[in-house]
Amino acid sequence: MRTIGAVNGHQIAVYTFPDTAFRDLVELDPRESVELRLETGRATQRLLIEVGDIAAARAFLTLRR
Repeated sequence: MRTIGAVNGHQIAVYTFPDTAFRDLVELDPRESVELRLETGRATQRLLIEVGDIAAARAFLTLRR
């Protein structure tokens, strides 16, 4: 799911993935890379992401004070 928002006066796009997709990604070897294809209308954006970065993002999002 894609949501458009603004941060500090800049327009941003936020992509939300199903929990099952996120779970499957963090179960992969952190040294692997995956390709995400984001389709918006007629345009397709291809992103290469290292699985270890996803695990680090997950850890950051679950930090508690």
